[in-house]
Amino acid sequence: MITKQKFSYLIPFAAILCVISAGCGGSSSSSGSPLPSGNRAAIAASIKGASSSSTAIKEGSPDRARTKADRQTISPVLPGRPGVARPADAAKVARLDEGDITVGSPIAVSDDLWGKVTAVEYAEVRGFRDIALLKFDIFDDAAHTSLVGYQNTKNRTVGAETTNTLESKFTKGKYAPRDLSSSSIFNFETGRIFQQSVDSGREEIAPGEFRDYRYSTRWETLGFGQPFTFSSESQQGGVQFSTSGTYYFDGRLEMVWVNTAGYTIRWTSNADGSGEFQLENTNDPLCPATGTYGIDGKGTITFVDGTKADFDLYDNAFWR
Repeated sequence: MITKQKFSYLIPFAAILCVISAGCGGSSSSSGSPLPSGNRAAIAASIKGASSSSTAIKEGSPDRARTKADRQTISPVLPGRPGVARPADAAKVARLDEGDITVGSPIAVSDDLWGKVTAVEYAEVRGFRDIALLKFDIFDDAAHTSLVGYQNTKNRTVGAETTNTLESKFTKGKYAPRDLSSSSIFNFETGRIFQQSVDSGREEIAPGEFRDYRYSTRWETLGFGQPFTFSSESQQGGVQFSTSGTYYFDGRLEMVWVNTAGYTIRWTSNADGSGEFQLENTNDPLCPATGTYGIDGKGTITFVDGTKADFDLYDNAFWR
């Protein structure tokens, strides 16, 4: 459901902006020295950004069904029914007119948004009755007089494969402007999963202060037991970064993270929360550099000149 606050996304999709959790147990020892001259703030921001992306991607992987895109999708509450699917009666085929939502039916979208159906279709797939197409306009008043946007969803099943698409748009009101689109494919025989989403608009980052944003994410696995490949891009005002890589079912993640400051980080996160990375930037005299960290987020970075510095991913001060 939509919340009262403007979404800050990904997703992800992907879920790039999730807060880093503090981890638990264990530690990594290091004997670093004070950080040599160089762009301390840019290096710290890049490493923390890559760490946040790594955490968010692992938490938001499709196999955990916790993608940011899913959390931000408008999920209408269908009035008078606990859900839109039900087991078919074994003695007869489910009647598609039983309890149907019709054009003009109201839909509760959130506590400050109301919907009215503009198109709807039902289908029966493998013994279950479900909504195959649902379109509704969105209003910011219960009387349905102040139109602020719309949402269209479509579900199609052919054989073992189900495709879902969503398009949502706000043109007026406190959630505007916002455009959200997503699509997914799932094959229950092969286990293939494909998901992608794009979210763009304007978000409030402080009272009365706004910035444009665009988030996109893509996930895919070819089948059961196969790793997921992913890619995502984030643009917040003039700041951009992108990620791509592979997520394995044992919890290991390999990722390349790039930002507009010129830093490329090749990041590996292990199942236990520890990891290592390589930091590259041809314009930074401290690079290339390598770093390792434990499950407590504490680690050491070694710069190209051989000097070392300690850091803590979960400390706002970062450098220790």
